[in-house]
Amino acid sequence: MRERKVYGGNGDDRLTLIDTRHIAEVAFTALTHPVLHINKGYVLTGGKAYGYSEIAQALSDAIKKEAAFVPDAPSWYRSPFLNLSYNKPFITETAEEVPGRPPRTVEQFFKDYAHLFK
Repeated sequence: MRERKVYGGNGDDRLTLIDTRHIAEVAFTALTHPVLHINKGYVLTGGKAYGYSEIAQALSDAIKKEAAFVPDAPSWYRSPFLNLSYNKPFITETAEEVPGRPPRTVEQFFKDYAHLFK
């Protein structure tokens, strides 16, 4: 992040990112109200699908410095996942329904942690 670059595979890919704090809230809710969650499995996604350029813009807005989307990731970053296409992401409502509030947005995540990205 020192370079303020967001690396990705394809500029058209869209990701449904979810904040780990929200995952913890879902887990906490399920563990503290076990009767409501017996024999249930959950697929958690963020509430919106973001493109890499939108993620870079959210970072730029939060740190008040330019962050760039780089579609061709360097060799040290590449993984088999970069070859997958995420043009049609799915969004579940589980992350909102279980704790009773919508998941945090990418914009909120970067605002909360801006000091770590500067």
